[in-house]
Amino acid sequence: MATTNLGRIGFVLKGDWSAGTYKNLDIVFHTGATWGCQVLTTTEEPGVGSDWVKLLEESSLINDNSVTLLTTWSSSKIDTDLGTKVARTSSTGSAALPSGTDAQRDVSPVAGYTRHNATGGVLETYLTSWQKVFTASDATTAATADKLVMRGATGTVKAADGVDADDVATMSQIVSQDYVDGTLVITPATDADITLTSEQALFGRIVLNTGAWTTARNIIVPDAEKMRVVKVAGTYAATVKTAAGSGVVVISGQEAALYCDGTNVDYQTKRELNAAGDAPIFACRAWVNFDGTGTVAIRASGNVSSITDNGTSDYTVNFTTAMADADYAVVSSGWTDIVAVNTTSVRPRNAAAYQTSSIRLISSSTAGGTTTGSDFSLINVAIFR
Repeated sequence: MATTNLGRIGFVLKGDWSAGTYKNLDIVFHTGATWGCQVLTTTEEPGVGSDWVKLLEESSLINDNSVTLLTTWSSSKIDTDLGTKVARTSSTGSAALPSGTDAQRDVSPVAGYTRHNATGGVLETYLTSWQKVFTASDATTAATADKLVMRGATGTVKAADGVDADDVATMSQIVSQDYVDGTLVITPATDADITLTSEQALFGRIVLNTGAWTTARNIIVPDAEKMRVVKVAGTYAATVKTAAGSGVVVISGQEAALYCDGTNVDYQTKRELNAAGDAPIFACRAWVNFDGTGTVAIRASGNVSSITDNGTSDYTVNFTTAMADADYAVVSSGWTDIVAVNTTSVRPRNAAAYQTSSIRLISSSTAGGTTTGSDFSLINVAIFR
C-alpha cells in the first residue's frame, strides 16, 4: 500500500531560541515573545525576517483558542504567564484592572495592590488598609490651565490632588492647589477658624483670601514639625497655631516663613538665629562701613549706593533702595586716630537729616573738654525700620 508523509501536524516546543536550524511548527521563546516557525527550515533569528510568526507577546493574555492550539507548551510556562500579567486593551489603550466587591478583595493583600471596587464604584489601593483613590460621584471639578478646585458633593472638602479628606474636613473652606509652585489657596466659606487637614498641611506655602471672614481668626495646623510659608492676601490677619500651642499673627499683606516645633508655631528666622522669647525680629534695612578721611571710601555695605562728602565731618549716606518712610532708627559709631581724643561721636546732623533716600551724619571728637568736628577713618552706620 502506498503511504503519504504528512509531515508535522502539531507544534514542537523548543524552549528559548538559540542559533541553529529549526523546522516548520517549531515553537521558541525569544525577546519577550513566543514565535512559531512558518517555513520548512530556517536558521533565521525570530523577529529579523519573515520565517517566524509572533504568536504571543509576553504581556498578552492567552485566550482559550491559543491554549487549545498550543497544547504542547509546558504547563509551567502557561501558568507563569497567566498568573503575572495584567490585561490591556491595546499597547496604547487601558489596563484592565481586576474588579470585585468588598467581599472579593484579596485575603492577604500587600502594599501596592490596586483594584476597582464594584461595591462603592471606586478605584482603591492597599497601603496598610484599603484606601479609596478617587470616585467620580464624590466631586465636582472646576479646572483652569494650572489650577484644580474640587468640592465634595456632600459638602466635604477634597484635596485638589484627588486625596479624599472627608474624614477630617467640612466645607469650612474651599481649597485649590496651584500645581506650578505647590501653593494651597484657602478662601474661607464661613466666618470661622480653619483647621488644616493632614493632606492640606503637607503644602509648603499657604495663601489666605478674605472669603467669608469678617474679622481676624485662626489657622490651626497639625502639631507636627513643619516649616511653611503663609501669606495673608485677604483683609484680616490670621494667627497660625496648633490646637493647644502658641502661634504667630500674620497680618494682611504679610508673607511669613513659620516653623512648628510640634507644639508651638514661631518665625523660622528666630529659629535659625537661635533667638529666644516672644519678641519679634526686625531686620537691618541698610548698613555701611566707610573711611571718612581724604576721598571717602566704602569698605563694605548693604543697600548703600554711595557716600557724599559734604565737607569736614559731614557725610550723607545714600540708600540704593529707599526706606518706606523717614521714621527709621539710626545706629552709628566712629573712630579717629587723632592723639589725645577722649570721646568720639557720629550722629544725625539734625531732624531734617532723615530722608527716605538718605541720612546725613556729622562726626566729632572731644579732647580736653573741647568738641570739634573732624573726619574719622572708621565710621559704621546701620538703619532699622
